[in-house]
Amino acid sequence: MNLIEKNFTLVNDRPLFYRSIGSGPILILLHPSPRSSAMMEPLMLLLAENFTVIAPDTPGYGQSMSMNKMISSVYDYSGFIYALQQHLKAETILLYGSASGAQLAIAYALTYPKKVNGLFLDNAAHFELMERELILNNYFIDLVPKTDGSHLTALWNHVSDACLFFPWYDKKEENRIGKYLPPPELIQNIVNDYLIAGPAYADAYIAAFKHERAEKVQALLVPVTLFRWLGSPILKYIDALLKYPMPSNIRIVETPADMRNRYLVMKESIGK
Repeated sequence: MNLIEKNFTLVNDRPLFYRSIGSGPILILLHPSPRSSAMMEPLMLLLAENFTVIAPDTPGYGQSMSMNKMISSVYDYSGFIYALQQHLKAETILLYGSASGAQLAIAYALTYPKKVNGLFLDNAAHFELMERELILNNYFIDLVPKTDGSHLTALWNHVSDACLFFPWYDKKEENRIGKYLPPPELIQNIVNDYLIAGPAYADAYIAAFKHERAEKVQALLVPVTLFRWLGSPILKYIDALLKYPMPSNIRIVETPADMRNRYLVMKESIGK
């Protein structure tokens, strides 16, 4: 197996970083915010047997420079995916997205349906209006640097709480998603991604929450696979999405809670 390559291209004269591996039809993977394409590497290695797998850092995250404009919706990110597709000289692509990445993928497929052969949505959900408003008003912490470094402590606590509860600020037992904190090294990795993105870390995150509605998925015209991951921290909201009637171009695939078997099921589903 070849190693994952690391590349840059320019989108509107601003560097866009992406990872690549494999050969065959082009499959682009879109990561959750505020993470980076580094977290896609295990899945990339599995899918590289059948695809040319491309995992970009969303502009403003990881090693990609932010876009030179205010972000108002997930559709503001469609341009970078289009530019990457042009750079790869691909008339059509397959597109996978997780969490906020899923919302970017949905927006792209709604905007350019003839350029997408298939869509794979992971951690795609539906939030009712009141739920969405509560999250938008309470979920995102201020990462503007403070002279006493208190923003760093707040961030560590935020990430730790988010490993145990969703939403992290509402610590009811019914919102618990984990019994124990992960190792501090894992928390540190997530904290690092926040810090790399900086105070604007929430841009894609907020845009995704605003877009997380069943009607957006129902409007898709391309073939869609919706993954129902049993270990998802937002499984309750994935199930809220699946309560809505879906058109015939959308299929539901359940994936196991543990990561290894989850990825194996995803590999089989994406490869069909």
